[in-house]
Amino acid sequence: MHDAIQKYVDLNILSGASSVVIKDNEIVDLKMWGQMDMEKGKPMQPNTIFRIFFQYQKNNLRSCDDLSRTGFI
Repeated sequence: MHDAIQKYVDLNILSGASSVVIKDNEIVDLKMWGQMDMEKGKPMQPNTIFRIFFQYQKNNLRSCDDLSRTGFI
């Protein structure tokens, strides 16, 4: 997983990323990649706050529209 995320950062697809793996309420893996502020050159930190945008809402609306057109709902 670490190599795959690093690849996205290296290719400038992501400016930064973080991941955490929790097992039995314990952090077993915590990793940050890239920059939290590219203009200032600040690296990602464990407490970096960033916005997450979800595309699933648009896809759900499209799926509902498709199901409606075919008579399933």
